[in-house]
Amino acid sequence: MQTEEILERLECVSGDYPQYMARCPAHNDNRPSLSLRDLKDKTLINCFAGCEAKDIMNAIGLELKDLYKN
Repeated sequence: MQTEEILERLECVSGDYPQYMARCPAHNDNRPSLSLRDLKDKTLINCFAGCEAKDIMNAIGLELKDLYKN
């Protein structure tokens, strides 16, 4: 899956390729704490509040495997 497809499912997205910030869908996020980085073969995600990647992806209806590009 492409990073753009993941970004479309998130709120308050900011930034430019390859680094983005958004509200984390896995917790009640008042300001963007989810970092996304577009790499050649995958998308890296990190919630600075400590949410697990699995929980973030489940909250937007995706799986961990969707972080890897086909």
